[in-house]
Amino acid sequence: MTSQNSQLNELRRQINAIDKQILNSLQLRAVAVRQVAAAKAGSAPWRPAREAILTKKLARNATPALNARRIEKIWRAILNDSVNEQKPLTIFTAKHTRIITHQHFGFDATTHTLNSADEAVNELDNSRAWQLGQIAVIPTRQWHALVNTRKHIAVLAILTHENQKALAVSGSDGAEPSNNDITLVAVRANTHAAAVRDYKQHAQTNWPAPDPKNGGAAKLNGQTWQLLVLRGWLASENFTNTPRRKWLGAAPTPTRHDD
Repeated sequence: MTSQNSQLNELRRQINAIDKQILNSLQLRAVAVRQVAAAKAGSAPWRPAREAILTKKLARNATPALNARRIEKIWRAILNDSVNEQKPLTIFTAKHTRIITHQHFGFDATTHTLNSADEAVNELDNSRAWQLGQIAVIPTRQWHALVNTRKHIAVLAILTHENQKALAVSGSDGAEPSNNDITLVAVRANTHAAAVRDYKQHAQTNWPAPDPKNGGAAKLNGQTWQLLVLRGWLASENFTNTPRRKWLGAAPTPTRHDD
């Protein structure tokens, strides 16, 4: 028993030493984050592409002792702290995406829960104090809430939690490619086939899964719209919005874990 206690005490000393190293590293990181915030004052505090690149790189180095899902959860907390250190976020979330919002952004972000995706997006669209720290989170199947916005609101990221996905939208500031992206375009149903042909090299139809109630289409002002999902980064400059087509944004492809 004495030998077992001695072994446990040694392991605990090792863990305490590792904890101290982690704390020191986090403190050094916090100092660097403050310096970054000062250097890029006025820029978007939340950079989904950079986060996607980082978490995927870390996941590639995962081991059985610390798998990719656990690594992402740990770094999610670290990244959220960094974002809030630079500029606290204000998030308008539809009630059906409240859980995924908290899972992704943590509980330090100021969150307002609205009844629907339309209401969440309208909070951005109607805001007099348009700020880089404002984000709306809506279910992927309610993408059509972005079709009739007046301001340049676009998808910046696709959030995932268990089997749920959501679109995080804001101003286009801060949007950047991650080298593994998808672009979302809304097109009028009667032009969908032509749009697929136009973007044949990019066209992708397996995400998100169509809503079984409406086949992935949406009725807006008497017109039927469909979502065109394109592989790769195609910025708004590549599109001219028309009454038959609207660019909805480009975002990193969601991370997928097998565990």
